[in-house]
Amino acid sequence: MLERTRLAWPAGLADRLHLGLLLLDGEDRIEMVNQWLSQRAQRPAAELIGLTLTEAFPTMRAGRLLAAVQASRAQGMASMLSSSLNPTSLPLFADTAAAERGERLHQLIRVAPIGGKGERCTLIEITDVSAAVAKERALRREQQALAAQRQRLHNVLDATGAGAWEWDLRTGLLEINERWADMFGYRLDELGETRIELWRRLIHPDDLAASEAATAQVIQDEKAEYDQEFRMRHRSGDWVWIHSRARVVQRDDSGAALRLAGTHLDVTRRKTAEAERHAAEQRFRHLMSHLPVGVIVRKADGELIFANQTACANLGVSADQVVSAERLDRVLRCRLPDGSLLSSSAFPREEVLRTGAPLRNFLFSVQQHSADAPIWLNCDAFPIFDAEGRITEVAMGLTDVSALKHSEDRVRQLAFIDSLTGLPNRRLLIELLDKAVLRSQRHQQFGALLFLDLNHFKFVNDNYGHAVGDQLLVEVARRLRARLRDTDTVARLGGDEFVVNLEGLGASAEEAQSAVQAVADKLRQTLGEDFVFGPIRHRGSASIGWTLYLGAGRDTDSLLRDADAAMYAAKRAERALRARGQLA
Repeated sequence: MLERTRLAWPAGLADRLHLGLLLLDGEDRIEMVNQWLSQRAQRPAAELIGLTLTEAFPTMRAGRLLAAVQASRAQGMASMLSSSLNPTSLPLFADTAAAERGERLHQLIRVAPIGGKGERCTLIEITDVSAAVAKERALRREQQALAAQRQRLHNVLDATGAGAWEWDLRTGLLEINERWADMFGYRLDELGETRIELWRRLIHPDDLAASEAATAQVIQDEKAEYDQEFRMRHRSGDWVWIHSRARVVQRDDSGAALRLAGTHLDVTRRKTAEAERHAAEQRFRHLMSHLPVGVIVRKADGELIFANQTACANLGVSADQVVSAERLDRVLRCRLPDGSLLSSSAFPREEVLRTGAPLRNFLFSVQQHSADAPIWLNCDAFPIFDAEGRITEVAMGLTDVSALKHSEDRVRQLAFIDSLTGLPNRRLLIELLDKAVLRSQRHQQFGALLFLDLNHFKFVNDNYGHAVGDQLLVEVARRLRARLRDTDTVARLGGDEFVVNLEGLGASAEEAQSAVQAVADKLRQTLGEDFVFGPIRHRGSASIGWTLYLGAGRDTDSLLRDADAAMYAAKRAERALRARGQLA
């Protein structure tokens, strides 16, 4: 009874702490039970007094507990039991709801003998630790899952050759893996405890500010990610290029960053290759800028990839104007060898894009604002294909061939132009006359070939000298050109003989004959005016004969013969008229 009185206060405290208290007498019958435990037994405490454990809690297996009671009495000391009971073997204070959910129930039981001699009472304290055990096991599972996740991460990092690091912003400690240390020639155990100062010592001084600024941004902005490339010093003294990516992995309740984690990738090979490629590109550009050949490379869509200074100089435009193909077309005035304008759609680049084949020896001229004569360029253009066979770029080489073109023109002039008068000679006349006959055929328009012979030219040479005779021929050529259309042709066959070709004289012979007669009269008039060379005054005249042609029915030789015969007929008629005094 004394012990029961003593236990009144602890029993009340146990109720508030959700603990079970049970007092057994010497015959192992319940002498006292607290309210919390009786509620778990779903029986009033008064009904449990005097009952054995098996009677009070029929569902429990009391053997182990009774053995512990006997042992504690015999030894005179407390003993501790822990149990993990299946729902089918309920503990003293069964949680029926938990049992129905199939949860395991855990309890901690403390058995202690109390009282003096002869009392042999035993106090049993029962604590439900199921929730604590469940939390512990859940934590253990989380730790195991985290360990497995870390192992998988390490496996991935090992496979990619990436170094891993984690920075505790509160302590400054820097956790790194073996690969991180190996990148810089160290073993992980050599470095010992690593702090962020190690990273600051290894990074290149020129890269430190940018990296720390990026780090500060990531720490402040929850959405930001750290993505930087920088150099770090190897143990050998060399610099290793690192590509680092990181983000904040832990923040406190206020959002302040606590831990920053990321990876390091050694990108030295890539950066070295980029540097070598950049150096090669610079060498290429330097070489291209000093080549005597203009080089322009454009993408298929017209975007400029490269143009050297020679190309700009050849085209007579600025580098800014070369950038845009459309602007370049507006600035340039290009012509083909026949004098026609070179349209933008026929430019070498467009021709290559259209055909997919190289274009060789494309000749055209560019009239530069600062030059009197056009610049003649020879263009070689070729396509550049990608792996799928599509044209991605077109490269053009522009060579200034102005000197060669002028030389060719000079040779042509010597071969086809009369050096004294600048008129076409017999060779060029035949070439031009062939084309005129074809045009006559195509348009069904008459043409006419006039043959002119100067009268008394021998008299001028014999009396005034060949120099005056040459002046007379030059002046005759000038007067003939002045009286004719731009579409008409004047040529000198040699000596005092000239030929005029007229085109587009009409569709009928009568109309053409009338037009030729009018032209012949004008030419006689202009050549009949005095020629004055210093003190020398010469009254000139010319005999003119002509023949009509329509289409390709007659060749040039026959036309010349017929016109020549008509001229001599006219000359004979004029002499007859003079002999009769009818012509001055």
